Amino acid sequence: NIIVARELGKVEFGVFNSLIAIIALYSSLYPAIVMVISGKSAKLFTDGKIDLNFVKVSFLKFTLWTLIFVISLIVLASPISKFLRINQVFLLYYIAIFLGLSVYLSIIRGWLEGIQKFFYLSVNISLEGLVRVIVGLILLLFYKNIQSILTAYIISTFFVILHGLLVSKSNIKKSIDKYTINIKFYDSFLFYIVITQLIIEIMSNIDMLIVKHYFKASDAGIYSVLFTAGKFLFFGTFAITSVMFPQVIRKNHLGDSYKSVFKETLLILFIFCFTFTVMCYVIPGFIVRIIFGEQYYNSAQFLGIYALSISLMSVVIFFCRYSIAKGSFFFIIIMIIFSTLEILGLITFHKDIIEVIYVLLSIKGTLALLLMIMNRKDF
Repeated sequence: NIIVARELGKVEFGVFNSLIAIIALYSSLYPAIVMVISGKSAKLFTDGKIDLNFVKVSFLKFTLWTLIFVISLIVLASPISKFLRINQVFLLYYIAIFLGLSVYLSIIRGWLEGIQKFFYLSVNISLEGLVRVIVGLILLLFYKNIQSILTAYIISTFFVILHGLLVSKSNIKKSIDKYTINIKFYDSFLFYIVITQLIIEIMSNIDMLIVKHYFKASDAGIYSVLFTAGKFLFFGTFAITSVMFPQVIRKNHLGDSYKSVFKETLLILFIFCFTFTVMCYVIPGFIVRIIFGEQYYNSAQFLGIYALSISLMSVVIFFCRYSIAKGSFFFIIIMIIFSTLEILGLITFHKDIIEVIYVLLSIKGTLALLLMIMNRKDF
């Protein structure tokens, strides 16, 4: 994202981030896959039934879903590009390939997370970013366009899939008895996770799509700085909650108390979000200049308050993943209501960037408070 911002300018940066928002919405299934594989793997790990056959069967099971998602995106490429005012329809075909590969990467990472191989998981995530940056920079030397970056996305994803398979094969011994995946577990658990993740992705990305549709191309580029900064925070949130999720499932499966894990994770998340938000309020101009460049300096005035709204969304994501881990799903109804309110609010109030942020702040702040109240017994 930073490379695109510096090398391609405001207009292309706005286009790129609208494509990233589409990826996030379409890939809402993928974090759900990670959570499902992680949850089942955690139980296998607890019961001493670690079996690589689980990964192979998972690959086959989700292949059909992959084809459905990829084909649907190709079919919808034209109307999506028109809504977002993107002239290059073929960019969505790049996204379709990337989304197809990402299914298998999600399975690998869910497996590593569930069996608590956090070192290999962190290496895998880091390698993806490293390879993506290196390949992206090389391609940009020859072709200064968005498809160069999207090609880097595809190559890096394929590379870390291979890495994940090699790590799994070398570190996990196959059990004597082949394990058959409980399809019923998928059908029940996966449904709630997919719905939850879809709502999270809508609430985290709909603002970028609304801005790209209604605002001038240059203003969408300015907003993309805020959107990208928010992704930095979400990346940290994902890492923090990823450690919590299998631990809560494992303790719940054993009948042990998981409140200590809940409190420790929430405290770490609070410190992380608080530090990030304070920095965005205190030195916004410095952050924008150093990371994105002088041409985006106008976005600095919005960085602090936008960071606050994203911090609140991080709290929402934490409580969603925690609730799923302990087997509580009532919160989904609340999420559906608030995601609908956010969409309606953004469609109605989008006069300028600050008005969009106020909508996000009010919706996500109220939702975070409500979810905290619903989980007050665990504090």
